[in-house]
Amino acid sequence: MQELYEAATIDKWQDHRLLAVDDSVTQLLISDELFEHFGKACSHAAMPAVRLSQIYEVKNNITLDLQVKNHSTG
Repeated sequence: MQELYEAATIDKWQDHRLLAVDDSVTQLLISDELFEHFGKACSHAAMPAVRLSQIYEVKNNITLDLQVKNHSTG
């Protein structure tokens, strides 16, 4: 990312990068491997679920970090 910031013209808000964080739980396709690795959001759920956490640079439409973890990760 540092190389991108050094090489590109970056849009800023009042001379600051504007970042947003989103944290969501979403369902995945039904698969024994996905159930085993990620689990499900509740005991009666039919599909495995994951937690997605993203840091996003709003003015430049850039995802700086995306984490895919077990749904129960806080």
